[in-house]
Amino acid sequence: VSAVALSPDGTRVFSGPWDRTIRAWDARRGSEVCPPFEGHIHWITSIAVSGDGTRILLGSYDHTLRIWDVATRQVLLQSLPGGTGTVTAVAFSPDGTRIAAGSWDKMIRVWDTETGQPVTRPLQGHTEMVRAICFSPDGTCLASASADTMVRVWDLTDG
Repeated sequence: VSAVALSPDGTRVFSGPWDRTIRAWDARRGSEVCPPFEGHIHWITSIAVSGDGTRILLGSYDHTLRIWDVATRQVLLQSLPGGTGTVTAVAFSPDGTRIAAGSWDKMIRVWDTETGQPVTRPLQGHTEMVRAICFSPDGTCLASASADTMVRVWDLTDG
């Protein structure tokens, strides 16, 4: 398993095994709750669940991102380019209107979840791969951690 995320209500666990799928599990029973989500051509490297628990965001070794509807298992946005490197970290904004991804190319990108369009320029400043990202509770900032041993906080209000 290369990635894992828990639903906000704690009832579902989403895991990304090496077979390029995402599996949804009942957190209490440990049983799969639906057939696997399939679509990436390489393994899943990162998973995030939207704040309302209705969508999952997957980052992959294939350099792409996909947003899935949890209930219908349909892709809502697919093949968003995550940069020139493997996507290593993903996050939903607290209100679910934006997603962010960090990658091996040392950059972070932010998109609108409805249109798939970038909402900021690529955020550059790390000198090694991005390992983790998260939005602030109000969604105005993004924090990132990198293999360069630095943590950076990005102001998203200035575009």
